[in-house]
Amino acid sequence: MPTRLSLGERTIHFCIDNLCKFYSEDRSRYGFLIPLDDYLYSREDVINNIVLWRNRDTQAISNYTKVTYHETATYLKKWINCSDRVFFLIFSADNDLIGHIGVILTGPESASLENFRRGVSTPDFPDMFFRAELFLINLFESKFNIRRIDIETMSYNIPLIVMHEAAGFRVKQCVELDPGEMEVWKGGRLVQDAHNKFKRVKMLRLSAG
Repeated sequence: MPTRLSLGERTIHFCIDNLCKFYSEDRSRYGFLIPLDDYLYSREDVINNIVLWRNRDTQAISNYTKVTYHETATYLKKWINCSDRVFFLIFSADNDLIGHIGVILTGPESASLENFRRGVSTPDFPDMFFRAELFLINLFESKFNIRRIDIETMSYNIPLIVMHEAAGFRVKQCVELDPGEMEVWKGGRLVQDAHNKFKRVKMLRLSAG
């Protein structure tokens, strides 16, 4: 299936079967990173899954608020219409939607990763999300000449921080939460005065090239 991937003024044309296919370390398992386009956006099952995961997963957000289908669709439409960002959907080899990762161009040679969401567990491919992150990093460093990638997460999301560190990111700064982020949900429990307990963690990966 031929398609193209654009970021800023740079565009690459490719066939999804070879360019957006990533593998497990032993290459016995694989998945796909597919940019959100108008067709995928039109699929209600895609939007419904993203809404479900967002409202279920409270570890990755600082102030727990649920979102609606309309709010999510409006937010995702901005990703399709903006030339400086790409919202990738992660699919399994069986074409099941597993999660998503977003990439935003922040400068001529810099980008940030956000919207990390593992929606479905993959026991037969336990490091699938990590392998997708590594593949995406390599894609943008090799095809778009990105040399600096930033990520921001919360200090209580230890598994995600560990995964980012394994992908070459290092903690750059820890920032106190804003007054409006004083309550967070952790493990199904509301934690009061979170600004005294948790911080926003800024991480950085610099290309060796």
